[in-house]
Amino acid sequence: FALGLHFQRDIEEQLFAFVKNEWPLTPLVVDVRGEAGCGKSISIKSVAFRLATEGHLIVWLRRSFGDLSGNNLSLLAPTIAKAIRKSGSRVLVIIDDPIASGFDPNEVATALRSGSFEWRILCCRRKTDLITIQSGPSGNQQGFEFPDDFSESE
Repeated sequence: FALGLHFQRDIEEQLFAFVKNEWPLTPLVVDVRGEAGCGKSISIKSVAFRLATEGHLIVWLRRSFGDLSGNNLSLLAPTIAKAIRKSGSRVLVIIDDPIASGFDPNEVATALRSGSFEWRILCCRRKTDLITIQSGPSGNQQGFEFPDDFSESE
C-alpha cells in the first residue's frame, strides 16, 4: 500500500476522505457493502494504512486465539485504552466480513461505548449478508456501496 501498487477503486478515495475529514464527536458506524470480489477488502486495507500513517490506531477484528478469542468483547475497550493512553489516537475498528469473523458490529459498538476514546467502526460486508447494523443512539451511521461495475477511470 505504501507504494500505491494495489488496484484502487474510485470509491476508496471517498471512503478515506469521509473517515478522515468527517470524524464526528460521537461514534459512527461506516457500513461498506458490495458484491464478493469487488475490491472492498483491499480498499479498506488501503484506507486503514493511510489513516495509520496519520496517527490513527487501527484495530482489525478477526478470529483469533488471544485476548479476544471467543469474541470476548469485554476486553476490547480496556485493551485499546491501554494502547493509546499517551497518544490520544483516534481508533478505527475494522470488521471485514462480520459473518465469517463472528464479530457482530452492534456488539462491538456496545463494547466500545465503555471506552474513553474516539472511535469509529468500519464494517465491510457483502450486500447479501443478512445483518442489520444499528445506527446507535444519535442515529449516526453512514453507508458506502461499492459499485458492481468498474468506472471508465478504473
